[in-house]
Amino acid sequence: MNNAYRGLLCISLAMLATPSQAAEPTYRERQIVVPRVQASTQAGRNNQLRTGKQASLVKQAAHSQVVEEMPPRLVRRTAVQQASYGCECGQCVGEPTCGLEPSCGYEVGCGAEGCGIVGCDGGCEPACGSESSCDAACAIEACGTGGCDSCGMSSCNGGCNDSYNFCLPIFRINWCRFELFAGVNGFTGPANYANTAATPSEFRNGSSSFGFYEGFNEGRSLKPLFGLDLASQFGVRATQSSLSGTEFTDEIRNQVFVTGGLFRRVDFGLQYGLVVDYLNDDWWFQNDLVQLRGELSWNDGCAHEWGYQFMAGVDDSTSTTSVFNAAGSRVNGTVSFEPVDQHRFFFRGNTGGGGQYYGFVGGTDQSDGLLGVGLVTAAKRGFAFQAGSTYLVPNEGQRSGGNENESWNMTMGVIFRPGGRQACGPYCRPMFDVADNGTFLIDRL
Repeated sequence: MNNAYRGLLCISLAMLATPSQAAEPTYRERQIVVPRVQASTQAGRNNQLRTGKQASLVKQAAHSQVVEEMPPRLVRRTAVQQASYGCECGQCVGEPTCGLEPSCGYEVGCGAEGCGIVGCDGGCEPACGSESSCDAACAIEACGTGGCDSCGMSSCNGGCNDSYNFCLPIFRINWCRFELFAGVNGFTGPANYANTAATPSEFRNGSSSFGFYEGFNEGRSLKPLFGLDLASQFGVRATQSSLSGTEFTDEIRNQVFVTGGLFRRVDFGLQYGLVVDYLNDDWWFQNDLVQLRGELSWNDGCAHEWGYQFMAGVDDSTSTTSVFNAAGSRVNGTVSFEPVDQHRFFFRGNTGGGGQYYGFVGGTDQSDGLLGVGLVTAAKRGFAFQAGSTYLVPNEGQRSGGNENESWNMTMGVIFRPGGRQACGPYCRPMFDVADNGTFLIDRL
């Protein structure tokens, strides 16, 4: 009996030991236990179904919910660049302008339909370049009181912090507002012909001038200062031509043009402006001339403008002269010049990306004809290529001094915009180019 009892006890102990050993899993069989979804989580799902709203991915993870959809893919960098920098026909052009592209965009005209820009898809709206989102102070002023400040550090995403700003305690220049230009030009006019004999009507000799030019043009909105939808501009152009002299003088021709005034640009409707042009012409004569230049134009809201321009002389200039005749003898005298009063009817078109083209026809108060064309093609990194020509058709015949009274000007150069193509914004971009020998024509009295 005792032996039987002892046997049963051993069997019982063996049976109890066997499950304990089997419950111990090996290292490879161990698993992480995931807690089941609580009732509150299930209630949250039901609430989502009732309201039609889905919890965010972060909230689902916080409540141990199973993520039922993948996070959205990141937006391609090229798409972001096109939306920010402005694009044309599916490709990005140029660089950002002070970080204002999303709100103050470029005047892309109607050539950006492929980019999906509102106002250019399927038609031409007044705000064809999204300019309507900004007022007349849409330039740097829209980014704060200082905008891209003179030291290049402000609320414009650091777009101006490219070492273009020259900062001194009392001398600060915001280069983002400027256009810097340089190139070559060739021109002629009545001032290129000098009297080399005692009789003024005889022995007039001369030749055209060729040389180089450089300068700047700057625009700014006046709304922050005066509350007016007006903008101002100021620019200077210097030329150096006839570097080897001519047959009647050894002097180099140096010119300085200064242009300043007010204007108003709009997205759609009537535009106007008036500037004062000053010319200092130092050659075999000394000219100091002033003219008024104005514009009245219509913007159709689809990157096209047409209108009327005038140039009116304010005063003439008289100076003493000293030239050489064919025998090498010096001839002294006096000469007087005046600005030519002009009337031009023009058409301008915007090519997108900061480029434009234009053409004009017209006449003068002396019954001369006027013809001209021009083109600005935008490039990357704030650069643009510029070319233009002006021709004054004299009313004199070929054998009646026509060659001495005709005027023409041809320019070819590069424009650099430190702040980008539209750093000043679409409303305070200068309406007038700085005067040159194509807009400031002079005639002999």
